[in-house]
Amino acid sequence: MSVAARRAPAALAALICCALLAAGCGGSSGDGDGARTGEGVATTATLAASGRPVTDEQALVLARVLQQNWQRGGATIAGSIPVHGATVVVEGRVDFRDGRGEMTLRDPQGQERRYAWTRESVRAQAEPGSRSYVAQAPDPDGDPVHAAIRFINLLSAETIDNTTNIKDQDARLLRHETLDDRAVDVYRYGADGNTTWWVDADDGLLAQVEAVFPDDSVLTIGLTDHGPVRIRLPRASG
Repeated sequence: MSVAARRAPAALAALICCALLAAGCGGSSGDGDGARTGEGVATTATLAASGRPVTDEQALVLARVLQQNWQRGGATIAGSIPVHGATVVVEGRVDFRDGRGEMTLRDPQGQERRYAWTRESVRAQAEPGSRSYVAQAPDPDGDPVHAAIRFINLLSAETIDNTTNIKDQDARLLRHETLDDRAVDVYRYGADGNTTWWVDADDGLLAQVEAVFPDDSVLTIGLTDHGPVRIRLPRASG
């Protein structure tokens, strides 16, 4: 297990933003006292500006979020990532414990390309529809897809965070809402407050995470079906 994957959630919030920035890279509005209403997802640019500081109980929920991903083992993922100025839709699965995953990217023209990875290697479909895969060394600082992969891998931690660290990150409750029929609490904290977390109000599981960057590009990853996942890496050609 890498040191980065064991980092506490508050530290991860800063680390994952920095990783994606180097690569170039919703819901209804309301305050923290609002009822859980509204459907869909809004980017952080449309969220309430300030929210309110988290309580001790809410800080504990946040401190457990990434550890719960680790304990559950994996999840199904879906969302979108910025790639060279375009918003690319992604869907796949991730094994948090083994640092493995697979996802299919669909660009605005509808072309699909599949990626699979471990912590040491990325296997990229040679071209859309190809049966061949190319082995790539992880390059999160130069390849926005690899940066997104590192972001996803960092959404787990073996240990619970310190609630003091959470509060030091100026964690704030923005509102309550409904996301895909799940009642969620929406929080913002981390580097420059550019990371937003949608946390299931019933079980404390991470339902969605979003990062907004200085160029206004947005990475959004939703998580469902938390549980063990087994990923088989495709054989690389050449």
